[in-house]
Order: sequence, then C-alpha cells, then structure tokens
Amino acid sequence: MSDHNNGHRTVAGFLDDKEIEEILEKRFKVRKSASGRKEHDLTEERLKMIEKWYKHDQEHPKVYRHHDPIGPGIKNCNEAVSEYMNWIAREQKSTSSFTNKGSYRDENSFIFKRGESTIYFATVSPFQDPYDFRDINLTEPNDGLLIATFMSMESPQFYSLIKDYTEKELLEFILQDTAGIFEIEAYLDDEPINGCTVIQSKFQTTTDIPKGNIMNVKQENMESNNSINQLYLWIGLALKPKFINQGDHLLEFKVNSKNYRINAKLQISGMVGVSRE
Repeated sequence: MSDHNNGHRTVAGFLDDKEIEEILEKRFKVRKSASGRKEHDLTEERLKMIEKWYKHDQEHPKVYRHHDPIGPGIKNCNEAVSEYMNWIAREQKSTSSFTNKGSYRDENSFIFKRGESTIYFATVSPFQDPYDFRDINLTEPNDGLLIATFMSMESPQFYSLIKDYTEKELLEFILQDTAGIFEIEAYLDDEPINGCTVIQSKFQTTTDIPKGNIMNVKQENMESNNSINQLYLWIGLALKPKFINQGDHLLEFKVNSKNYRINAKLQISGMVGVSRE
C-alpha cells in the first residue's frame, strides 16, 4: 500500500456536467446507428444503462455525486480523478494493478492524502478471463474508495511520429474510444450501482513518470521532469466510506467496448468501522 501527499490545488480544463452529457449523448446516438457486430448493438436497455454513468443527476446514493466534496480537502470528483490519473501515469508496469493480474496482496490499493482528506485508489487489469480479482483492505480512516470502470487517456508523448497532436485532436480520439462502449454494469453487494463521468479536455501535466511506466512512454519522448501532458475520460465510482468501511463487501463491474474489455470482482474488507451516530 503506497502513500502520497499533495497540496490543495485547482485543476482547470474539466468539462462541466452539461457539456459532458451533450457531447456523449451525441456520440452514443451516432454509435447506436453505426454498423457492427449484431451482438454489440446498443439496445435501448444498454443505452439507458450507459446514460446513468454520464448524466449527473443519476449517481447512485452510495457514491459521491459529481460535485460533492470528498472529505475536507478534495473539492469534487474532478480533483479526485485528476490525482487518480496522475497516480495511474506514475505506475510501474512491473508492479501496477493495471498491468498485473489480481491477488491477495497489499499493493492492490493506494492511499492518497490531501490535507485532512484520505481516499483509497484502486484499479484492475483489463482483458482477464474470466475476470480480474482484487482484495482491498481498508485499514486507515478514510473518505472513500475511488476506482475507474473505464478510462481513455491520450498524450502527445505517446506518439513517436507525430509529436504535435493538439488537445482537440486527442480529445476526438478519446471520444471515439468512449463511443465504442456497448455494455457497462456494476454491482455492490449484488445491488446495481453506477457512478459518474469526468472529462479533462486541457493538458494536465504529470511529472515524475518512471521508466517502465504502464503506458510504455519512452523517456526521450517525455517533457522536462519526466513529464507527460495528458487528456482523459474517466468513468468510475467514488464509494462513500460509510458503505464500505465495516465488514466485507463485493464490488463487481464489467465494461465491453469495440476496443476494450474488463470484468472485475473486488473483495473490499472494511477494517475501520462506521460511526454509530
């Protein structure tokens, strides 16, 4: 289990609720009418399930709403996801939960601290058959657990031939990937659950990217301080502590798209306790 501290700051460039809903509604409408494998068609039922994740008045009561503060030090999900994506970018390929199959091990979670806020980060490995498994032990007093169900990240530093991709061009790549989703579902203790969507449309600079990072970015392609400039779309869950900090819980989720597959089960052991108030 890792620990990281960072000062409070505001990160610019996030799309607001209305912008996210409008841009994704348009994309999925086009995707719905596109030709493809029949079993991957966006049925009305599937489309309604996807909409729950990007329409910000539909978050489940057991997760933080898009603009809820997460503890005293994290203003909203945008700020939390910004740090989550910094963490993902800094992960070593040899040890990351994203690139290695799950197990009963301490490295399945990461603790991020800002001021008086403490939040657990977790991720899983895609393309595992039949599913990826994680054991998450919540042992420190915390303000919740953040986990992505779907991520699409882009950066000019990913590319060796064209090094001047613009924010607009890279955001288009991200939206094309996202519009390929045809199935998304999640359950907490057998109860259907959904979270929210975050889109960073301006370059977010992440420093201290290690050699052997999960994105395979070569050091010669990085900017100063071993940095990359990233854009991303993040769909996921920010689980509230009172629903996970006591007893055992099972979080299951599945996402299928034209170029992405993920199926995961997370055993969450709450070893903190919940206030009796």
